[in-house]
Amino acid sequence: MILAEGNESGDKQTKHKSLNVSLITALAKAYRWQDQLESGQYRDLEDIARANKVDRSYVGRILQLTSLAPDIVESILDGTEYSELSLRDFRKGIPFLWEEQRRMFGPKRPRKTQRLLATMRLKSDYVRACSHIRLRCSLLHLGVI
Repeated sequence: MILAEGNESGDKQTKHKSLNVSLITALAKAYRWQDQLESGQYRDLEDIARANKVDRSYVGRILQLTSLAPDIVESILDGTEYSELSLRDFRKGIPFLWEEQRRMFGPKRPRKTQRLLATMRLKSDYVRACSHIRLRCSLLHLGVI
């Protein structure tokens, strides 16, 4: 029996999820096209688009992937933490700062957790508002306002 690296028995699950082939392919294109631009093989995005029979805007969107943080790229290639991302997630652009990318594209919380956090934020806003109202009422009562 041949086992995956780091897996001691066939019964245990590996840490890896399934690979995101479409995103990995897009990353490969992005880095290849970047190399071709830097080497002078192509002058600009239009040359790449013409050679690959795709739209210039597509080339631009794909090339943005080269600005992803190295750990995000590694994770996508390994099929771990960020592997559930899709090209659609990058539709609105990729933040320049890597920390911002991690925050924006990091693992999504389950809906239930998101609702709970939103409820907690609303309750804390409510408590702050009530405290503010109580303070104003006290100040009014004392004649300060």
